[in-house]
Amino acid sequence: MTTRPPTLRDKRRYVLVRVEPANTPLDQKDLYYAIADAITSLYGDVAAAIMIQAVVAAEGDYVFIRCRRGTERELATALSTIN
Repeated sequence: MTTRPPTLRDKRRYVLVRVEPANTPLDQKDLYYAIADAITSLYGDVAAAIMIQAVVAAEGDYVFIRCRRGTERELATALSTIN
């Protein structure tokens, strides 16, 4: 199977998030589900599917989240609603 040329690939953006309070234990799977629930509750299933969000890494107090280009603002809004 050949790879797609760069012009046909989805453009991705990465968001760096700092978790408050500090020194909170982070589990990538739990973070993914919390983010997916927040996006679904705010924007619905269709928008959640369009965003294609993923937790790339969780180290210390920081989390890298990947999403489709153009949906960064919606992702940031959904992240602000997570407790």
